[in-house]
Amino acid sequence: MRTNAIRRLGAVLCLFGVILWLTAGVLLHTTAADVKGTLTILSQTEEGVKLAGMQWDIYKIGGRDAEGKYELQGAFEKYPVSLEDTSTSALTFAAETLNTFATVYKEKPLDSKKADENGALKFEDLGVGLYLVSGDYVQIDDTYYFPAPFLMEVTEFGGENQVYDMVAFPKYIYMNAEEKSEYTVKKVWANDELHTFTRTPYVTVEIYCDDLLYQTVRLDESNDWTYSWSSDKPYDWKVLEVDIPKDYFVVFRNNEKQYVVVNSFNTASSIEDSTQWTDSVVTETVESTEKSTDETIATSETVKATENTSTSITTSTTIITTTTTTPEKLPQTGQLWWPVPVLALAGLVLMGIGFKLRTKE
Repeated sequence: MRTNAIRRLGAVLCLFGVILWLTAGVLLHTTAADVKGTLTILSQTEEGVKLAGMQWDIYKIGGRDAEGKYELQGAFEKYPVSLEDTSTSALTFAAETLNTFATVYKEKPLDSKKADENGALKFEDLGVGLYLVSGDYVQIDDTYYFPAPFLMEVTEFGGENQVYDMVAFPKYIYMNAEEKSEYTVKKVWANDELHTFTRTPYVTVEIYCDDLLYQTVRLDESNDWTYSWSSDKPYDWKVLEVDIPKDYFVVFRNNEKQYVVVNSFNTASSIEDSTQWTDSVVTETVESTEKSTDETIATSETVKATENTSTSITTSTTIITTTTTTPEKLPQTGQLWWPVPVLALAGLVLMGIGFKLRTKE
């Protein structure tokens, strides 16, 4: 009789141990999964023009690695785009580059929505991670409005019971419907002065017009790594480098009518001693043909990877982040984590004791 009672006690302890272990697993799983964010996009210009009907796509492109640095993940992991430099200009160019890849290779967005009559839309239930947000241009009266893509992040580093609510005010390029334009694409090599032998003798660039292949061109020394074309009205132009050289990152820059393809040597991939490296500069220069632009690109600038010290994504698009307190709910980012390991350990101990009692003669 006493042996049977001990065995029954062992069975009960095993059962409670399993329950505690499973509870710890559920808490650990839901801690990150329960962190959510919302993104409201106000599609309107500084002059107050409401861009009703503008479509926006949002892609989840990555997150943070074990060291807290940004990294591309999932479908975007294969693209040779560096997020090491977290300056505003670098992240703006990264957004343009990733948007080009997403468009040309038809990556599936996480969600797509159109702006209402007030130019507003909202993405909800965004989990922790790094996102690319891009919009399609619209025509209102005689003006085309081209939105700038941007990066944003939902982070799990916050206070207790907080939800991240973000409001984005994207930047736009305006073009008259009857405006005839001249466009230029130029190839630039960067960060490889000690490794010029890694450069290819030419690069192939595809030019896309409203997401359709318009022309394929070859850039090399014979044409000064440059190509120009014209258009009788505004279109959404994108340039894409085909077969990006090994050990190089790529950036597709543009400032309305100038496009620059920058291949920056990835020093981490070099088998040579990194102590041989010094600061290097871009050796090619693109002169602006516009009388007034927000930024002239590729003007003999120093190209150097910077240490990631930012805690969140910042781009040329204005993003205002607020937090709201949610009702008490466990577990939630920022709350105490001690119940998780305690429950897991208690479950293992109970299962061990129960197993011994069950098998005791």
